[in-house]
Amino acid sequence: MPAENCVAFYLALHKAGVPAEMHIFQNGPHGVGMAKTIPGTKQWPSLCQNWLQVRGLLNPSNNTNK
Repeated sequence: MPAENCVAFYLALHKAGVPAEMHIFQNGPHGVGMAKTIPGTKQWPSLCQNWLQVRGLLNPSNNTNK
């Protein structure tokens, strides 16, 4: 998937007032998911967890990155 599609999707969410956050990493394959072992993208799970907590979608007591 071209990165431009992700940017367009993010901009559409922003325009619609949908809370969103986007991180673009220089390296890594498509769909890195929970790829904690890939340099440059291993912080993605923490970024996602922080976003979920800020949005009130994740119970802070379930923090697995302590």
